[in-house]
Amino acid sequence: MKIVTLIKLMVDSIAFVLSIACADYLYMYFKSENYTSPLFAIVTVYTIFISSLYSSGAYKNHRELVRISDLVSSLRGSLFAVFIYIVLSFMLKIEYSRIITITVFAILPMATISGRLIANFLFGHFKYFRVTENIVIYGAGTIGSEFEKLIKKLETTYNVIGYLDDNLVSDRILGTFNEIGNIVSNHSINRLIVAISELKDGHISEIESVANQYNLRVSYISSPTLMLNNHLKFRDFAGITMVTNYSLNENMFFLLAKRAIDIIIAGIGLVFSFPIWITLFIYTKLKNSGSLLFMQNRVGKDSKLFKIYKFRTMHPDTKIYNHCPTDSKDSRITPIGVYLRRYSIDELPQLVNVLRGEMSIVGPRPEMPFIVDRYNNFERQRLKMKPGITGLWQISPGRKHEITDNLEYDIYYLEHQSLTLDIVIIILTTIFVFKSFTH
Repeated sequence: MKIVTLIKLMVDSIAFVLSIACADYLYMYFKSENYTSPLFAIVTVYTIFISSLYSSGAYKNHRELVRISDLVSSLRGSLFAVFIYIVLSFMLKIEYSRIITITVFAILPMATISGRLIANFLFGHFKYFRVTENIVIYGAGTIGSEFEKLIKKLETTYNVIGYLDDNLVSDRILGTFNEIGNIVSNHSINRLIVAISELKDGHISEIESVANQYNLRVSYISSPTLMLNNHLKFRDFAGITMVTNYSLNENMFFLLAKRAIDIIIAGIGLVFSFPIWITLFIYTKLKNSGSLLFMQNRVGKDSKLFKIYKFRTMHPDTKIYNHCPTDSKDSRITPIGVYLRRYSIDELPQLVNVLRGEMSIVGPRPEMPFIVDRYNNFERQRLKMKPGITGLWQISPGRKHEITDNLEYDIYYLEHQSLTLDIVIIILTTIFVFKSFTH
């Protein structure tokens, strides 16, 4: 834990120093005079920056989807530092070059996110830096096995060592609950997941006593329905953990800001992508390969149907409603369609959907009607907001599978939506597209 925090602090400090250096260089470039930021100002801004990151939770150990919480906390902290610095400068009448101030706080959030991405790469690819929590599941039945499937699918840093069970016998069962002492010692267990549907008071007291004895953190899964596509979640209410249904709390400021960002990005994107539209139009006419655009009904917010626009990547005689290709070698895809899909160029026409208000830049992907018809109550939660061109699913390990197999990402976004989360997703999507071009 200490080495992880130190690495985060190091990459944040490097990001800060680089931001200051870039600002000083730009000042000298435009003013044509030598300049070095005063030490007092550097120390003050650095203290505000690190304090803001800490208060935003950027130095906590996040074990969530694609480490997105870590990136959101870092971006939120750096933006909060900008706000605090501006307020303090105004109140204390600090005289500091405007070029320096604007440059630092334009570069700092991006530099911070870049540093954290590098740190996350180290945590994920080098065992020495990897922060894992070894867990053992008490109960090898349906609840326990579904929980393990979920953990593996989300590719978290939780490491399921095995099971405890007083009745069942299998290769994955390490022993009974009475043998937990030896199991904790032999496997360095950090957390106990209790996956038993019916627990008596005496049994709970015994579990808590053993947990205290061996310094284990304990988490309880209350019933199979919580692990099998149910939208009920554990919530903390006045210090008591209760099972509560989820409700979407839409903030008017967030919705207005999100819409403004959508219009700006979509407008700029359409202008800069105009040469691509012209090139593909000419190519389509020369090849006589059907229409330039592919249109299809999709289900949007509140189950409303709308026509989604994409550049055509499959042969004209392909059935309009069918499961999407998961392999570039799919016979339905045209030769140029392979490249359009690989670099996500086929998604560009959806910027028109964004301008029309049918989609957003960030949100759950819009599904086809025949798939939505099979949704249960849990899956219908993703229809509470506008679908997006990109989202958590597209930047996750689960992007290799169909959307319906990875609804946890959409539900996570639904519960944690914010402007900083949107910015992080847009940044990561840009990186993914760039990696596609460079590989």
